[in-house]
Amino acid sequence: MIYKPGDVVMGKVIKIGSKYITVKTKKGCIFFINKNEITDFTKKSNYDIFRLNEQINFIALKFNATKRNGFGSYKKNHPNELKEKGPCKLIETPNGFKNLSEYSKLIFNSKTNDEATKEIDHNEQG
Repeated sequence: MIYKPGDVVMGKVIKIGSKYITVKTKKGCIFFINKNEITDFTKKSNYDIFRLNEQINFIALKFNATKRNGFGSYKKNHPNELKEKGPCKLIETPNGFKNLSEYSKLIFNSKTNDEATKEIDHNEQG
């Protein structure tokens, strides 16, 4: 899989550090997201924002197809992590809003994030 700058990427958080997180995609590609691309708020900790094995989405910044790794930006896809908020628009994807709707239903049915993530993983595999 080749990711271009600006692509929305989904993956699972496999490592959390104070200065970065590491995310692995379903295809086995590794992305590093540095603290300055996670949030603009210096008092927020990566450990408070993310959980191990949590499924997240982010924007690809760089990707090396040979090494199958790259860098991403969480805050570019999550405007709540930006200090200066510009105009944001929710754009429909080819799936419409089906994925967002299914994820929201799981969350609002009082499941924990871990339970919801496991169920999404299971549904995507089968």
